[in-house]
Amino acid sequence: MEWMDAGDLSTMIKALPAKIPEPIIAYICKKILLAINKMHENSQIHRDLKPLNVMLSTTGAIKLGDFGLAAQLVIESYNSKEIKGTPKWMAPEILLTKPYTQLVDVWSLGIIALELGVGINPYRGMTLQRIMHTMKNDKPPRIKGGFSEDMIDFVNNKCLIKDPVRRADTLELLRHPFMQNADDEDHQD
Repeated sequence: MEWMDAGDLSTMIKALPAKIPEPIIAYICKKILLAINKMHENSQIHRDLKPLNVMLSTTGAIKLGDFGLAAQLVIESYNSKEIKGTPKWMAPEILLTKPYTQLVDVWSLGIIALELGVGINPYRGMTLQRIMHTMKNDKPPRIKGGFSEDMIDFVNNKCLIKDPVRRADTLELLRHPFMQNADDEDHQD
């Protein structure tokens, strides 16, 4: 499966805007989920999940990078309020300085999945203030028509939920029907 030269996911999105097949999107999401699930199991949080930090190889291997904003969650600081990350992929609870947990990585994954599908970030061209206003006052971004019901449910009803209590965790997402669409050929990881 040589669908991309080695590089990062942002390069792929720019090269193939809105043309990435859904099974490839599912595969990428699954690999990201497996990585962040491992982090979450170890009480770690990435906090800067975005296409630029997802590395791709020509063999289909996917690796997360840039752990500079990652955090170790301990009981005393489990509900951190630090603003860390890149605003266009940042969960509402971080931007609005509310306590947050590892579920911020799930929001970021939802933005990445949406971006893979439609070719652009829903907050492209917005200032930090505008993004914060949008997060506070508007409904979350949505993926629409042209995608399977499973992908729409995964993105809209599991990942991009403003209330983190209602947002799915990585284990729930790994069991989601959309993950059954992942092209799971054996790749070097």
